[in-house]
Amino acid sequence: MVGETKKRSKNASTSSSTPQTPVKLIKEEVFSNAIEFEEKEESKFNRDQFKTCFTELNKLIQEVSDLKSKNTEEAKKKIVEKRIQGSLIIVKLKKLNRLDKIRLANRRELLAKEKLNVDSNRLKLQNLIYEADHLKKEINKCISFKSEDEDIKLVSMEEFLKIAPEESRTPEILEDKHALRMARLEFELQQRKEYAKQCKELEKEKEEVAEKIVALKDNLDSLLPNLQNVCKATRPIQKILNMPFEIEWEIQKIVRLLPQPLYMAYTKLLAYSEVIDNNLSVSVDGNEDEALQLENERKQGKDEKELDENEDSENEAEENDFEESDNRRKVQRRQSRIESQNQKRQKLFAHHPLSVQFQLKSKKRKETLSVTLNYLPDMSIVTVQGKFNLDNAQSVAAGDIMTPDRILSGLYEGDYGMESPSPHTSYQLQNVQLNPKDLSKLLDEKMLGKPYKWAQRLCGISVTSKLNIDESFKLCDETVPQLIRQMHKRVSARMKLYHQIQSLEIGKITISGNVRISSILQQFVSLSFAEYSVIPCTKRFIESEIVGANDLFYRAVVTRGSAKLECYIAVRDNFPIFALQLSYDNKYNAENSSHIREIEGFVNGIKCDSVDNVLSLQLQRAMTSLDIFLETESFQHQDGEFHQEKNFSCSFRGRGRSRPYQPKVVGCTTSFKHIGY
Repeated sequence: MVGETKKRSKNASTSSSTPQTPVKLIKEEVFSNAIEFEEKEESKFNRDQFKTCFTELNKLIQEVSDLKSKNTEEAKKKIVEKRIQGSLIIVKLKKLNRLDKIRLANRRELLAKEKLNVDSNRLKLQNLIYEADHLKKEINKCISFKSEDEDIKLVSMEEFLKIAPEESRTPEILEDKHALRMARLEFELQQRKEYAKQCKELEKEKEEVAEKIVALKDNLDSLLPNLQNVCKATRPIQKILNMPFEIEWEIQKIVRLLPQPLYMAYTKLLAYSEVIDNNLSVSVDGNEDEALQLENERKQGKDEKELDENEDSENEAEENDFEESDNRRKVQRRQSRIESQNQKRQKLFAHHPLSVQFQLKSKKRKETLSVTLNYLPDMSIVTVQGKFNLDNAQSVAAGDIMTPDRILSGLYEGDYGMESPSPHTSYQLQNVQLNPKDLSKLLDEKMLGKPYKWAQRLCGISVTSKLNIDESFKLCDETVPQLIRQMHKRVSARMKLYHQIQSLEIGKITISGNVRISSILQQFVSLSFAEYSVIPCTKRFIESEIVGANDLFYRAVVTRGSAKLECYIAVRDNFPIFALQLSYDNKYNAENSSHIREIEGFVNGIKCDSVDNVLSLQLQRAMTSLDIFLETESFQHQDGEFHQEKNFSCSFRGRGRSRPYQPKVVGCTTSFKHIGY
């Protein structure tokens, strides 16, 4: 200790004896030195040092806690040492924290510098891309550049070599493409100048001709009033001579607007009426203005077709746009489709504004059958509307006989106008979402009539093949006489049948011969096909297709005492067919009784070639046959209900026990014999 004090004193004396000059540092130098030192230390900084310091500090705290629990002097001394060590560790942590802050600031500065560098490079890249795009556009412009002379249509090279002047087609020019192009352009310019000069001359000539035409047209316009005055002045002479030229001119003016099928029918029917049938008259009805407008549209058909094709392409493009659009546009497209579908249907059923009407007057009576022919251009078929004028039409049962559909249907075998005669019609209807089976119903709704096959032949339309004009006129020539005769025959037969049914409906029957009929016609009414088809005795006629749904059906009830004979009548092709059913103790018909079968054959076997009252005669046969059957049956069973009032020698004959239904007139009396004897 003494030595140490001596040393200290020596040091103190030496230090005091040798005066030291203090070093003065500037604040900026101190700060810069500190920064340099911190940066050097920061380069040595490691984050693991934080972890080491914290571990040591936790260990010291734990040791201090253990020493405090001992509470000894030695422990207190160690606690003081441990505090000093902990303070040094905390100082070291502060230093590490400061170094971490400096390190973070340095890294941020470096990041900012890198960002600036990246941004500058990005701007340079964008500038280069923009310049490249600009250069590409310029290159494309240069590539796609077209000179104005490229749109000029020049003469072909062969023609140029033939007609061009010699100086324009020298070998030097032909070898140089540019010189050749210039020579061809120069040659084209000279030619066009010549053509322009010729065009001017032709325009002058055209103007002169137009002036002449205007002068001639003025003369014609001034001529029309003079002709009209002449026509007015000659009208009294026309009436006296019965030569209505003006009326015929007006008719011919309308007739020229008729479509070809109706024009053929009109000309042939008119010729037939003037030469052969005076009871036939022909006329043209309809709107002349609409027909004239339609004729003008037909002349411009080619332009309209091109417009239609453009519209179709536009519609297809619109539909494609609609498919890619939202729900609102889909709804609009659906509505436009519905509207276009309705327009197609209306166009399909649109008929020509003009129609041909011919009237058939009855030869003996005042009845008139009017037939109107309508033409449907899109379907290429002719439809028929009928009207029958009948005086004093009061009968109920006979009312259906004289309807136009009943008269015009079935003029030819199987021709009832229920189907289209053209095979194309079914596909046309399917194209507009319509059922071909509903054609007759659709035509009736639009009041167009029925498409009979005879109407197509009358208008020169062939169902199987397309005919030229000469063949169409030939077909029309062959059809008109036969059709008019058939119509006269049908009207005459139906009028006879009408008057017969009218009499039978009130119970009045015409009896031929001196025959007394004991049975009574109780009822005579009309039936529908559905009512007729459910009767047992009529099924064999329906199954064998002797009768069909288009025939006329009636029911006559004949009674005598307790017996009742029901006659179910089907009128087909103007001939009545009887189906009988007898109610007498039981129900009998041709299926279960040979006697009824014999009566039915006798009634239906009547000859009708020259007889006007076939139905009345058939009903008379049925009534007399019923009387004979009941009288012979009562005589056989001796029941006394029916007494013999007819003259017959033998009641039964043969193994079939046939009865004498055949009348035989002897003088003023009528007797009955067996059929075939």
